[in-house]
Amino acid sequence: MANAEPRGLSPLLAELVPFPGRTAMALRMTAVSVLVVLAAMTFKVPETAVSVFLVLFLQKPDSAITVLMSIALSVLLPTIVGIIFAAAILTLDFPQARIATMVLLSFGILWLASASKLGALGNTIGLVLAYGLDLLGKGNNGELVTRGLLYALQFSMLPLAVLVAFNLPFGRHSERLAREALAERLSLAAACFEDAGRAGTVRVVDLDDGAIRKLVRLAGLLGRQSRTSAARLTALTPASRTLLIRLAAGWDGQQAADRPDLATRCRGLAQAVEQGRPATEAARQAAQPGDALGDLVTEAEEAFASGQTAPKPKAEKSGFFKSDAFSNPGHVRYALETTLAAMACYLTYTILDWPGIHTCMITCFVGSLLTVGETNRKLILRLSGCLIGATLGLEALVYVLPHHDGITGLLVVAAVVLPSAWVVVGSERISYMGIQIAFAFCLCVMQGFALKTDLTVARDRIIGIVFGDLVIFLVAPRLYPVSILPEVEATARRFLTGIRGLVASEGGRCRRPASRPRRAGSPGAPAGPDRRPCLRAWRQLRSGAGCHRHARRRGASP
Repeated sequence: MANAEPRGLSPLLAELVPFPGRTAMALRMTAVSVLVVLAAMTFKVPETAVSVFLVLFLQKPDSAITVLMSIALSVLLPTIVGIIFAAAILTLDFPQARIATMVLLSFGILWLASASKLGALGNTIGLVLAYGLDLLGKGNNGELVTRGLLYALQFSMLPLAVLVAFNLPFGRHSERLAREALAERLSLAAACFEDAGRAGTVRVVDLDDGAIRKLVRLAGLLGRQSRTSAARLTALTPASRTLLIRLAAGWDGQQAADRPDLATRCRGLAQAVEQGRPATEAARQAAQPGDALGDLVTEAEEAFASGQTAPKPKAEKSGFFKSDAFSNPGHVRYALETTLAAMACYLTYTILDWPGIHTCMITCFVGSLLTVGETNRKLILRLSGCLIGATLGLEALVYVLPHHDGITGLLVVAAVVLPSAWVVVGSERISYMGIQIAFAFCLCVMQGFALKTDLTVARDRIIGIVFGDLVIFLVAPRLYPVSILPEVEATARRFLTGIRGLVASEGGRCRRPASRPRRAGSPGAPAGPDRRPCLRAWRQLRSGAGCHRHARRRGASP
């Protein structure tokens, strides 16, 4: 679950404060990166900086997602290298044909990245394709081209193998994350029973059932949990959400406050969920008549014990392509502007015969996004991370590496990757800057397989990153500027529609207690469902933590 932002701190410091799981995740990223560096130096695998970049990009809190993405890429990459090899056979002696092939392949894969579920992975594939075709121009015979392609496959497959080998035994598995999320829900409910004021801390993210269900499915896919365990977690998910909705609505606050019995039962159920065992019969107490909150706690206990839940209608499955893939010209425009920026960088350093700044083309692929606001934000993060990582890399080249011999001198990467990983594990507002810090540092330090302190290599690669950022800034906002405002409005509409459906489905259970007086002005009105608490919850959630990010993005969008 996401954690609440600390108050009383500046926005930057608030992004850097620790939260549960952040330290462990940063240590895992650092360990995998160091293993990749050691393997690359031992087996003489080139482009170690790209391998570290892939580690930080693919390592996720959920080991199942990390393993599945790594396996998928390990299948895709040989296919990509095969495409490049076929292009090499056809275009090795024809530079114009090679450039045309680079343009067509980049445009096609970037269109897929925008118009399908491929997403950011498509940008990475496009980068590998373009960079591989760029290597063709540097080889003057077939043997060098073949060796270069095999090296490209080697430095891209090495981090994938290390990620799979590390995450299977040492990663945080999906079942554990799902149990922790549900236990956190129940602990929050227990805190609300002990102190009614804590109900105001319930956020929309606490009510996201989709994320928990996804974790349960992934755990089952990798065989990490039994069907019984999966059924219990699936049944408890909606029951715990209903309980939090009641508490967030402030419904019948006199009953909710000062209920140590219900708080004890919720904490006991939280411990049972975290330990993977059903609640005991002694803990499951029958609620007294009229005790609606007790009924909800009992319902959660029984759902977890039995693993039975009401059948839900099957949702319509979406295909690989988005619904507007072939009708929205924005996908074509995005592919066109990114390809144009990448080819402008490629032609620039080719004409100038300055291959050291080839990182400008890499920057175009990883820094270009669908909207102007997102692109500018990522460019700012990239420039900031580049300057920090380059400064650290130059200091290491001047003051650290000359005093160390052998492979141990390269372990200095851990001292920089650890704080970089700490930033990566943070929110999306700063996570990319952490990737860029580690990437720029490795580009400066990793200059082959022997100890080198050539500042020219570091200078050229940093200039390439800055030049690529400049090209993206000049092309993306001016060729086809796309505002993020329509996306924010569509997201807000989907959010409010979901809240309305949630209130409608849960409103029938909100009944006025017998001791509560009827509304003034309607003495003869029959007793029925009281939806005012649910409406209060709706208004609270609509103006709460779930919308603050969209509000900030709305204000920052062009």
